Amino acid sequence: MKRSVAAPDIGTVAASGVPGFEMTTWYGFAAHGKLSRAIVDYFHGELVKAIDSPGTREKLLNQGAETIANTPAQATAQAARKIANWTNPRAGVRLEPLGPAFEPRPA
Repeated sequence: MKRSVAAPDIGTVAASGVPGFEMTTWYGFAAHGKLSRAIVDYFHGELVKAIDSPGTREKLLNQGAETIANTPAQATAQAARKIANWTNPRAGVRLEPLGPAFEPRPA
């Protein structure tokens, strides 16, 4: 992960000792899987124009958002990664108590 353009002086979580940590907010458009490729390509082209317009880009950057105009295939792959990542966020993570304040209390 890279540093946010909105807060470039703040390091990433990975740089703070949690390698592989990734947390992002993203938005995308979805359509029926049988939608024709021509329509998908048309809407993708129009959305890229809107996202890449200077006014839109500037407004989003002022809010701390970076714009990325992925292709439909890239967006599909990203959605699949996010679903897999958050289906079981504790998978492969070894959790240990931090101290007495975090120990289970007797019933």
